[in-house]
Amino acid sequence: MRTKSGKIKLLAIALACCLAAACVLLALFPFGPVAYADWGGKEGADLWYFGEDALDVQRAKSVVSKWNTASVKDPIIIAVVDTGIVTSHELFDGVLMKDADGNILGDNSTEPSTGGMVDISDKSDSLHGTAVAGVIAMLIKEMGLENCIKIYPIKASVKGVNDGAQVDSFKIENVTEAIRRASNNVGADVLNLSIGLTRSQMTETQWDTDRQLDYAIEDAAQNMLIVAAAGNNGLRADLPSDNSAFYPAAIEGVFSVMGYAEGGRMYADSNYGKLYDIVAPAQNIYTAAGVYGKDSAYQTISGTSMACAMTSFAAALVKLRYKLMGEELSGHMLSTVLGKLNFDNIVNNTQEMPKLDLYTVATQDLNDIEFDFLPPTGIKISHDGALGTGALEDAIYMRADGVETVNFVARLLPIGETNPEYANYIEWVVVDMFGNETVVGHGAKLKYTASVYGDTRVVARLNGLNLSASQRVFVEYIPYYSGNNHVTFLRNAADESAPKEGIAYTNEAVKFTLVGINFLDPRVEIKWYVDRQYVASGRVFEYKPTKAGDHIISAQYGDNAPAFTGGDSFTVHVKPFILRPLDLSMLIVGLVVAASAGGVAIAIAVRRKRAGMSEEELAARKPKPRPEREKKPKRDRKIKVAKR
Repeated sequence: MRTKSGKIKLLAIALACCLAAACVLLALFPFGPVAYADWGGKEGADLWYFGEDALDVQRAKSVVSKWNTASVKDPIIIAVVDTGIVTSHELFDGVLMKDADGNILGDNSTEPSTGGMVDISDKSDSLHGTAVAGVIAMLIKEMGLENCIKIYPIKASVKGVNDGAQVDSFKIENVTEAIRRASNNVGADVLNLSIGLTRSQMTETQWDTDRQLDYAIEDAAQNMLIVAAAGNNGLRADLPSDNSAFYPAAIEGVFSVMGYAEGGRMYADSNYGKLYDIVAPAQNIYTAAGVYGKDSAYQTISGTSMACAMTSFAAALVKLRYKLMGEELSGHMLSTVLGKLNFDNIVNNTQEMPKLDLYTVATQDLNDIEFDFLPPTGIKISHDGALGTGALEDAIYMRADGVETVNFVARLLPIGETNPEYANYIEWVVVDMFGNETVVGHGAKLKYTASVYGDTRVVARLNGLNLSASQRVFVEYIPYYSGNNHVTFLRNAADESAPKEGIAYTNEAVKFTLVGINFLDPRVEIKWYVDRQYVASGRVFEYKPTKAGDHIISAQYGDNAPAFTGGDSFTVHVKPFILRPLDLSMLIVGLVVAASAGGVAIAIAVRRKRAGMSEEELAARKPKPRPEREKKPKRDRKIKVAKR
């Protein structure tokens, strides 16, 4: 018969077993809700866009919390190109990239890239970058993914004046440079661009046609997804050519984001239309305020910039899922996958727009996504070369004496709807002015350094599908030495009126070159002659005369050019080395110094020798006085005075 105390012990053991079993079941099956984090006194339950009819954060979090993220060694990187951030804000603790010494990493595209620490502080009036990065940081921390997804801020704003007021603006060259650095220097996976303007607002630079920006985006899209805000003008745009189209969101290959408000209706200020890809929460978004001295300050803000930030996080979440499956996703494919997820739609003016939710991002079976690729219908070429002017405005223009490497990238049309595997079969060919072809590369990218001069074309083609696109390249040069140029000292090469004669000294090297040749073809050999005797070849001739006298230096550019034309040659008056003005002066000074030093040395030697003698020796060396002569008495001389 059990005692009362025994029954209590059995009951306690049973309760403990039940509690343990419950814990196991909860760990395996997330039946209950996962608690929200606290942000400055607010929880996720207080944020309308965290709810099930919006981003559905709580259910997404319950799924993500079960992922085995310990295997992730390299985090997904979201580059935020904006006004910088206030790094001391509590939201950014643990979500910013750092180096081995714990220094926060970032960049500033308005400053030269030095590789050292740069100013990424958000000193803008709006603190826009802090607010945008704060939205991403809150989602990272809410999902517990601090070790898997990191933020890399790139400051790209400059102070400007608008209607007499100081404003923060983004120059196209700074944004272009930021995209390059995010892709090439950091290897970012997602780039957030919560900036832009409509075509009707463009004045100094055209964001829709800027060639350098287009190339930077096309090049980065090979590995990185660019997410951009659709803007807050309340305008519809269905085509890139519409004046209401918002850029860079309207650029092909950029994943663009509209905004909606609480209740599922469109955010009134959001731009919209067929030109854009997705819609996300944009009204009354709670994020970091970025007030200096208040590292826990928050604000509520609206705009498609916030919707863009949420979509950038969603893109990183998709890439993280593929990474956990052991697969790497290119920028092209990440855009395609994000566009094919089964989101619910918002209807606005009869247009259906997919509505972002994180639960779908976290749970949809990625293996079930069907990629209904279209066959390629064309090829688009982008490059970073400099175009010419006038008749050469459509050509990459270079001079033969300044050939630079040009980077090309080819994308298959329609962009984002063709199988990216086709890019591996792109063949690059250079066609010269006579129709001769030279294969120079394969794949989506090409680094090209011109070796064929004149008017040529760089062609990207898919032979099997008979598709191609080309870019004109014009390398200007002269095929032979014209005879209107001349030899001179290398130090005078920048001056076409440089002298044709000068002085040199024996055993002293002096360099010569040709001047007046603006389009020198480096493939043509330059032969050098001294007194009509061949001595060397190359673009620069180093001459070290051994004999004094006048000598003639001449050059032959190409085998068909004259070598000894008097007007082209250089007369060098060679003088003995010792006669150089400086050397002659130094010689005279040296002789004077040597003579003085010799006199001093002799005087010192004499004094030292005397100092070592005895008094007897010194007395013996003294000269003996001469004996005095006897003075003869003076005779009286009478002066005779002549008588007159």
